[in-house]
Amino acid sequence: MLNVRLDPKLEAKVRRIARVRKLTRSQVIREAIDALPEKEPTAYDLMKDAIGIFHSGDGSLARNHKERYYESLRDEHKRKSAEFAEWRKKQERGGGRRSR
Repeated sequence: MLNVRLDPKLEAKVRRIARVRKLTRSQVIREAIDALPEKEPTAYDLMKDAIGIFHSGDGSLARNHKERYYESLRDEHKRKSAEFAEWRKKQERGGGRRSR
């Protein structure tokens, strides 16, 4: 046997459910406990219905992620190299000198 203390609001809720469903308060509480999951859901359990439902229009994203990553690194390197080359030209023309 187990005694459970409920706050007045929750006790009224249990009493109301028991009256409507024609059950004892103990039966209502037992059913509520039985309805609880055996284990807490994981992050995957919470997200699994949403995984894979969004489409980029490119079916190769999952297969080509490494190539896309390296491509983005190359693009970034090209951009920074161009910025450096532009800075270097300004330095050679004397546009970037600081007076001391």
